Amino acid sequence: MGWIVTVTPNPAVDKTLLIPFPRLERVVRVLQAWEYPSGKGVNVARVLHRRGFPVVCLGFVGGPTGEKLIHLLKQEGLHHDFTLIEGETRVSITIRDPESQLESHLVEPGPVVREKEKKQFLDCLEQHLENARLVALCGSLPPGLEPDFYQKLVKLAQSKKVPVALDSSGDALKQGLLSQPDIIKPNRQELSELVGSILTTDEEVSRALIGLTRRGIRWATASLGRDGIIGTDGDQSWKAVPPLVTSVNTIGSGDAALAGIIEGWLKGQTITDALRLAATFGTANALIDGPGYLEEKHIKEVDSLVQLTPLTL
Repeated sequence: MGWIVTVTPNPAVDKTLLIPFPRLERVVRVLQAWEYPSGKGVNVARVLHRRGFPVVCLGFVGGPTGEKLIHLLKQEGLHHDFTLIEGETRVSITIRDPESQLESHLVEPGPVVREKEKKQFLDCLEQHLENARLVALCGSLPPGLEPDFYQKLVKLAQSKKVPVALDSSGDALKQGLLSQPDIIKPNRQELSELVGSILTTDEEVSRALIGLTRRGIRWATASLGRDGIIGTDGDQSWKAVPPLVTSVNTIGSGDAALAGIIEGWLKGQTITDALRLAATFGTANALIDGPGYLEEKHIKEVDSLVQLTPLTL
């Protein structure tokens, strides 16, 4: 069995701070704090690793924060082969009010990636593609990487006959689609920006996704937050709606949903089964602190309550 390769060009160490009634004062007392190795591809890898799939995380890390990220990954038993860079890996901070559960996310832009570091990464990725079942390209691009970076990576994977899942936004997503990845999973806002129109109804989302399958995407999906996920294989569109739950964490649910789509793909399931997994994983992620730390009991509870509905145009 080959590896699932996840690429996170802009990983981070995520820190969650629990602060009652956060406000800008001279001294703010933190009730509790957690740290996680993160970034979209790392979160996807964590879910799949916990589901029993062999996974390796690739991307760029540097400085003391990069060393901490690698240390934390080793503690989880997550395989990695990051490219070391001169710049410092970013830190992302989430501030959460325990009473209201409202959150604010402070996200740094990330370090500059130099040309020689990019070449080292490409050599590393090419080696791992020799024994890969799928590659997932995830997240934003740090400074120094051109918007067509994912487009080039899709082509590289295709040259090795490795299927590709792409989950990004903005120009990185738009240009990545030109190489026709197999799977995409933007959220509603990212899909709206991609097609240049505000998508408010399920039917509008479905039409936009079907349009993307006509451009060569095999599974086009869009996550809708707590409202579920819509997806199509070009023939039929479906919506998977999870049960309403009391969320304790919003970070990583979209990444967990992508992991569900990937698991369904690798198991040879239909897109409807994959969408059920996606809705289940995304919701189970919201029931526990930290991105991608799904628990089997939550997966079983949620899965039995997910509703699948065909969308007619």
